[in-house]
Amino acid sequence: MAEPKDIDLCIVLSRPPYGDVEAAEALRHAMGAVGEELSTVLLLLSGGVMLAKKGQEAGQSGLTGLEETLRDCLDMGVEVLLEEASVKSWGLSRDELPQSARLVSTQEAAQGLKKAGKTFIF
Repeated sequence: MAEPKDIDLCIVLSRPPYGDVEAAEALRHAMGAVGEELSTVLLLLSGGVMLAKKGQEAGQSGLTGLEETLRDCLDMGVEVLLEEASVKSWGLSRDELPQSARLVSTQEAAQGLKKAGKTFIF
């Protein structure tokens, strides 16, 4: 018999939020999952941590800003994890990130993935 998982869905975003639709799709899936009452984690690593930067600008990408959508996810109960090494490598400070998002080590991020029943990768 399979061991029950602590997290229904872990969505991993490793790409920066502008230039394509990956970040928007990750957020859309997170909102849909939590709306269906699935325990949902959004794990941001590598360039994906830039999604959490306050005051972000979509610039010339032609895409909609995503800061408010990320805030909506947090308000709906999506747990947002930021891989600490990525936050540092992208030059972000804790003050630039949502208070309710949690910084995690690479090992903690890996443990979160192991606890997930399903994983979507963007």
